Amino acid sequence: PHYIAYAHSNLGTLYLQLGEYSKAEVEFRKGIKVKPNLPTNYLNLGTIFASQGHYRKAKEAYEKAETLYKNYNWGYKVPKELYVNKARTLLTLGLLKEAESSAKLALGTAQGHFILGKIYTSMEKHEEALGEYDTIHKYELLGNGPELKARAHNNRALILVKQYHLNDAIRELKQAIAIYPNLYDAHYNLGNALIQSNGDPIMARNHFEIALKISNTKESQKRIKRALKNLNLDFQGEMEAN
Repeated sequence: PHYIAYAHSNLGTLYLQLGEYSKAEVEFRKGIKVKPNLPTNYLNLGTIFASQGHYRKAKEAYEKAETLYKNYNWGYKVPKELYVNKARTLLTLGLLKEAESSAKLALGTAQGHFILGKIYTSMEKHEEALGEYDTIHKYELLGNGPELKARAHNNRALILVKQYHLNDAIRELKQAIAIYPNLYDAHYNLGNALIQSNGDPIMARNHFEIALKISNTKESQKRIKRALKNLNLDFQGEMEAN
């Protein structure tokens, strides 16, 4: 049963990567039926539920997986991926203290510090959030790729805007774009920050146009077009975190 359950888990993971959630869920549930105490299938089910917006069900699946990891001797610790996913789900549900506790168990990974930064931002603990995002840049952490580093700069910038440190925010956004030029949020937010700081409107327009080109949702495209139309106003719209 052990190897059969893993086979279902592996096949389900393949379907998950292909975006075939229904087929993936079937495989994970088959794996659970064969070996109910194998935690990976619950972890993967949580990922499916979260991607579908079923956050309560995702929370339950992650908690079940965590319990199984702890109660059975699998020869390895609870994967930090589980704590990151659980923290992200709890943040979405507004359960901030629980989310913070889960995220702290994932520290030492870039995603752990990143999600903790988002949690602290939601808790209005801005200095703590800035520190978590800064950690991503200072240390070589597991999963610390250029896109995540750029997102950390972007999110630092949003906090600095709230603190009225517009020039510092602009520097963060420029760093984000230098690291990962296709980050839509950074271009859009830089356009807004330049306008708010009475900066170069031509440069602001350029970043709005880049954001429009690389944006992949109709909602964000409408927001950018509105910003371009009202370019002479002081503030174009809500800035975007990620």
